[in-house]
Amino acid sequence: MESSKDLFRWVIVILWFCIVFFTSMALFCMPPLFSEIGKDISLTKAQMGIIFGASPLMSFFLAFTAGAISDRFGSRWVVGGSLFIIAFAGGLRAVAGSAIELMIYSFIMGVGLAISGPNIPKVLGMWFPRDELGKANGIVMSAIPFGGALTIAIAADFMSPAFGGWKGVMVAVGCICLGIAVLWMFLYREKDAESVHGKSGQSILHNFKKVLKVRDVWLVAMFFGLFYAACGTITGLLPVILGERGVARPGMFVSIFMWVGIVATPLGGMASDKVGKRKPFLIIGAIVMAICFPLLIKMQGWALVVTMLVIGTSAAFIVPLKTTIPAEIEETGTKLAATTFGFMMMLGYAMGFLGPVVSGWLID
Repeated sequence: MESSKDLFRWVIVILWFCIVFFTSMALFCMPPLFSEIGKDISLTKAQMGIIFGASPLMSFFLAFTAGAISDRFGSRWVVGGSLFIIAFAGGLRAVAGSAIELMIYSFIMGVGLAISGPNIPKVLGMWFPRDELGKANGIVMSAIPFGGALTIAIAADFMSPAFGGWKGVMVAVGCICLGIAVLWMFLYREKDAESVHGKSGQSILHNFKKVLKVRDVWLVAMFFGLFYAACGTITGLLPVILGERGVARPGMFVSIFMWVGIVATPLGGMASDKVGKRKPFLIIGAIVMAICFPLLIKMQGWALVVTMLVIGTSAAFIVPLKTTIPAEIEETGTKLAATTFGFMMMLGYAMGFLGPVVSGWLID
């Protein structure tokens, strides 16, 4: 029979899955509702892009610092506070009367997302041994495609009628995130893990310096930065490209990339645990994606579906490793996992932003 501590770590996985799922809902509920929001608030396409992109962009500015703060002071209060920020800023979008107000609330919500994200590898790394860490991260990270794909599918046609319009949706997701924040503060026991791993015990500036000196941190950050750039280009530009080629329902084909991740992400994490290595999954996944991307130029019908399935599966096998590896780098370990992942988020989101921009410029 498993000890109470062994069982509690799976409670943590469920908690993190819910946190990632519902914060993803708070983020992805906006694009499907822009048409409805536009009836109350005049929005240009550029303003829509800023409103949606404001939240992820904050990770570029804050994730590194937020990670160092978490390593210094622990995750219980830091994660709890970040969830309260997401809940209140997400809910306040309902009272926005202009595009500027929506941008401001989205930026504030992004502060919470930037603070909470670096704690995923830290918390899971403290509670799970290496041979189960990939599985735990895979389960948690599958909440991103699940929450994103589901919300995009139901926000306009189901959630908006159910909650009385787009403002009701904002309030609803804000209340759900508030509930998750309370649940986290009530359930999470940090002392049990700290008794084994401890906090960094060093200043935030010291944590910065130590992480930036590690060569593997830079290599992994660059890898995932390029990965974000590629995936951002696919999700951002491929629907337009397919539509210009005359492909019917291009968004449906691109969504395959997200839906397949729901199943493939936890499987990828478990496979890397079984093999006991992370690097082969990064290399093979990247090579397969590199081979498949050029095929999208001509593919149509079922050939396009199969190609998107292969790309989505390869990407999903890589995704759980971005939160697994920071806790396994020898020079930093679990004590500095949040700082390490914060740096990866900072670099990753910067390159993820530049990927579609540079690709669009090349196409033009």
